[in-house]
Amino acid sequence: MVRADADGYNEEMMLTPAMQGVILAIAKARQVFDKEGPEAGLIKAFHEEYSRLYELSQEETTPQEDCRLQHALVYFFQNKAPKRIIERTLLEQFTDRNLSFDERMREALTYLAHAYETNANLLKNGEKRGMDKSLIAVYRRKCLTALNESASRLFCSGEETNVEEGIAIMDEAVIPCLHLMSRDSALSQEDRDAMENIRSHWCCCLGQEMDDSLQVKLGEFLPRVLDGSAETVVLKDPPKVHVNQAHDLCSRLAAVMESIHSTSIVIVK
Repeated sequence: MVRADADGYNEEMMLTPAMQGVILAIAKARQVFDKEGPEAGLIKAFHEEYSRLYELSQEETTPQEDCRLQHALVYFFQNKAPKRIIERTLLEQFTDRNLSFDERMREALTYLAHAYETNANLLKNGEKRGMDKSLIAVYRRKCLTALNESASRLFCSGEETNVEEGIAIMDEAVIPCLHLMSRDSALSQEDRDAMENIRSHWCCCLGQEMDDSLQVKLGEFLPRVLDGSAETVVLKDPPKVHVNQAHDLCSRLAAVMESIHSTSIVIVK
């Protein structure tokens, strides 16, 4: 079964070697993105993937494995296609809507929020039942902060479509995650500071000049940002990982972690 959402997200497409290569190239370029901005990050990720595919094209083809089947660009490299064709083809992969930052980040936060809660329950029965909760907490916090910033930019743009998207991000991901975190008596100080920064940010928005309609919308969801005492927390279930798609989760996690921490060069084929 292939999951294809109404917004066009295709799970099978994201699991292809070509898209996995793009995702890992973006992960490797994360530090450049954070320090120098999205344009520099894209250039870095592009060169990472370009180099990987060129190196792959230099490998010897055997009856058992034809590297040309890994990616169209391998075929292009081996047949000396014009450079502009190669570059344009690769750039098109970075524009795939399945890589949408906001949608992927929203999905990631849902995964991380559920993972933290599930892991905490497992740890109650012994430390070997789960993993170090601080690791999940770090990435939950990073994801929450980045997603809140994205929602704020969309909301403050004033454009109706963007405003609605920003509110949806808050309703479906940020606010439920804040509520879950506020119930954790063992929450770290870093997490508490992140929550306080998010709440302070939205409170500061009240003092900004904006249309009356935006003020009304802000007044509707701000109380839920500030008050984490809701009896029921509605957090969407994360997409299910089917058994036939989970065989390489361990290697994919190792590759992502290595690329994030820049501990070694990760080769993806």
